[in-house]
Amino acid sequence: MSGTSAPHLKRSDLTRRLASLEGFPRPEARFEQVPTPPEEASALLWEALSRGDLLGRRVLDLGAGTGTLAIGAALLGANLTIAVERDAEAAEVGRRNSTLAGVEVDWRVLELTEASAGSLQVEADTVIMNPPFGAQRRHADRPFLEAAAAALPRAGGGAVYLLSNAASQAFIERWSIARHLTIEEHRRSTWPLPPTFSHHREARGKVEVDRWIFRRR
Repeated sequence: MSGTSAPHLKRSDLTRRLASLEGFPRPEARFEQVPTPPEEASALLWEALSRGDLLGRRVLDLGAGTGTLAIGAALLGANLTIAVERDAEAAEVGRRNSTLAGVEVDWRVLELTEASAGSLQVEADTVIMNPPFGAQRRHADRPFLEAAAAALPRAGGGAVYLLSNAASQAFIERWSIARHLTIEEHRRSTWPLPPTFSHHREARGKVEVDRWIFRRR
């Protein structure tokens, strides 16, 4: 199910389908490979759908992991979904997830760095992403932000849907101004943090996450 036909999913069905996807086979702390909670992914995607940024659009997922956001975008009617992921093993899981979900996703294994961020050579109507928060490596999110801004149409328009660490708010606000992006929404929520890595002491922690929507006018 990909193309420009209207989706026939309810939001609860989307959440359920995203929850059924296979996760990281061997999550690595240095890459901050923590899955996006299905409920939060569904909320982000549903907002993008309601604002006209998914159906029939060319969508780019940066730091796609095993495909939660990219596959969700395809399920909701994106015309073309491109998923960029540095971890080849995670991308292979993402390909399997795409097949099982019955959608087409163009998977590309590529590491985004400060040097490569502006040369991705992909133009997208909409960028969706949950990049590394920078908890393990400072400024790990910056190449993703730069790649997102560079991928928007050169003639103007396009939107970025971003999930980020709440501690990065001031920097992201400055970044959006420098890249001529208008903030359409900024909303904060608390996510559960399952014990994914060996250094996670608590059975279940919490993290403050910001949801941003930017648009280039």
